Amino acid sequence: MARTGSAGTGEYTVCIYAKSTAGGQLAQACMRHSIVVLSPPTLVSPSDGEKLPPGRQTTFTWLPATPTPGNASYDIRIVEVMGAQTPVEAMKKNNPFYHKDGLNSTMHVYPASARPFVLGNTYAWQVTCGSAQSEAMAFKILVDGTTITLDLTPLPCMGCCFEMKIGGNFTSPIMDAFHLSCTGAPPTILSVTTTANTTIVAQQPNSVIIKHSGGPFVSGFVVGTICFQNSGMISGAVVAWSTNGGTTFMNPPDIYSIPCPLPPQSNCAIQMGVFEDQNPLAGPLDFGTVPVNSSSSKLVTLKNTGTSGELIVSPLALSLPPFTCAFVSTSGTVMTGNAPYTAYTLLPNQIVTYSVTFNPTTVGAHTKTWYVAQNSANYAAQNPFPIQLTGSGTSPACPSGKIVRTYVGSVAAANDITNSLVCDFGTQTIGSYVKTVIIKNTSAASCGPITITPAALSGGQSPFSTTGTTPSGGWTIAPGGTKEFLVHYDCILGPNTQTWAISHTAGNIMTPYEIVLQGTGISGQTHTMKVTGDATTMAAGVNYVHNSSYDFGNTTTAVPKNKIFKIWSYGDASLLIETITITPVTSPFTLLTTPPPPWTLAVNLSGQPTGKAFTIRYLPTATGSHAAQLNISNNSTNNPTSYVINLTGECTGERQDEGDTGRNLYDKLTYKGSQHDTYISQHAHRRFLHENVQDMEYDDVTNSVTDR
Repeated sequence: MARTGSAGTGEYTVCIYAKSTAGGQLAQACMRHSIVVLSPPTLVSPSDGEKLPPGRQTTFTWLPATPTPGNASYDIRIVEVMGAQTPVEAMKKNNPFYHKDGLNSTMHVYPASARPFVLGNTYAWQVTCGSAQSEAMAFKILVDGTTITLDLTPLPCMGCCFEMKIGGNFTSPIMDAFHLSCTGAPPTILSVTTTANTTIVAQQPNSVIIKHSGGPFVSGFVVGTICFQNSGMISGAVVAWSTNGGTTFMNPPDIYSIPCPLPPQSNCAIQMGVFEDQNPLAGPLDFGTVPVNSSSSKLVTLKNTGTSGELIVSPLALSLPPFTCAFVSTSGTVMTGNAPYTAYTLLPNQIVTYSVTFNPTTVGAHTKTWYVAQNSANYAAQNPFPIQLTGSGTSPACPSGKIVRTYVGSVAAANDITNSLVCDFGTQTIGSYVKTVIIKNTSAASCGPITITPAALSGGQSPFSTTGTTPSGGWTIAPGGTKEFLVHYDCILGPNTQTWAISHTAGNIMTPYEIVLQGTGISGQTHTMKVTGDATTMAAGVNYVHNSSYDFGNTTTAVPKNKIFKIWSYGDASLLIETITITPVTSPFTLLTTPPPPWTLAVNLSGQPTGKAFTIRYLPTATGSHAAQLNISNNSTNNPTSYVINLTGECTGERQDEGDTGRNLYDKLTYKGSQHDTYISQHAHRRFLHENVQDMEYDDVTNSVTDR
């Protein structure tokens, strides 16, 4: 007992003695006591580290505690093991995944009503009997690897190419992906093609992950084809099955041997011809010298030149910058396969054509190899057939090397399109929107500047406009320089499209350079306003005013200048113009239109806005520059509720009459306008040319004086 710290199993007599301080015994009492020491239960199944199939009803068994008490009962506890936890750590720290106490048997069937175990997860379990506690052991939910296989069947006359087909009796609905990876000194995976509902999730030189997007894999399903480098070696491949999340659930993975090259096969009297345009390709596909940021394209044609048999060609997807490939066409009878990189079956004299493009971004030589898997007899030793691609990037020539590059938005790396552009505002509620378009000269410094001249694009009834006026001769952009434009979109209901043409002197793209402006307006119950102005009349698309200055130009004293503005309502809710005021009130600018606001511009859902015109008069009484603010109070959602236009004008001198009759203008002139008193009082000192003028009339529309 001193050695172990506890008494062993047995019958014990326990006596208690009472003694005096002098050592004499005063009293004693004894009793008998039984001690039973239990050995903990021993876990049997599932064993430590055992892999259980998903969906199976699991039975937990253990050996009883010994010696077994007559009233023995057991508690079972299951927890999920997280990360790198050990079963013991998981038992101490994690909440129970399942717990059941008061069990009178040493076997417990996991109930169907309990939470199901998750495929791929690890769990720990433990049993206690009183104070006796078993060890903790782990088990994992996995799929038995023998229930599903990937059969690799050599393709006739295809070198080291195989058909991938699902075998076995696999039925799990969650397993829909597999990862094939080569081991040891493997051949390179040159090409992979997939069938319908099957996609390549990721591909590396020696591995590929394939997912079945149409559901779980089933026996007999053809995944596609895979071709390896014809290396002359027999190498291994590992196939691990998983869900599309990438977690592996197979135990153990499938192991395959890949013989490359394949044993000789019969019926391979099939010939393949490789042509550049119409000429046989005897060497590299050479693009020669191409200026940086320019491109050159060549056609490559694969043809069945045999007299019988089917030629199967499967080009490797070509994206080897600066080389790219695009499917062009086929000829002859309809062939199986889909462009651009899947296998094509060609009967004699049938062809498939690809366009290969060289677009260098750096100066210097470039070389890449494009592989085409095929089953021809004349290229059996070169399967897949290599096509060498060569070219050299040179400094841009001038002027053909000048490049206009256009971006939408402020980030140059985004939406970089060199030859055409769609500036798409997307689907918007009725209102005003702005995008920035940047044009950049990306030519070399030695090439000099380019000039751009955008076509006029202004408001009125058009939903698109740009800010600013193009200077005479256009804008000049030095190499590396940019010019920014703000494109305004006042969207109305329905789709809107307009083409903005930009003339330029760049030599690498067509002129004019066209930018398609597009957007679609949807109902949003908005009050949308824009203002246009014109010197004398209001025509659609003239002088869109964007909260900017409006210049009345030059005049002389006593000579009024009228400008007609127009307010357009683009929204799907009526627009209210509450007031139109000019500040300061002492300025030479006045509102002539009657009656004054408030005005209500009705809703127009036909795609054409409604408008209201008003006239502003500039009538200076002193020379010099004049300025005022036109304030339009409104309820629009796309502009400030107080929309401001800065008005400017210049008075260059006094009006010179040709003579003076000595008669007072006030005596002889009747003014046909709403503000004639003001006009006459300002000009009572003026004289008319002929004394015999008895009665005159001034018309503020034509700015003229006539006989009455």
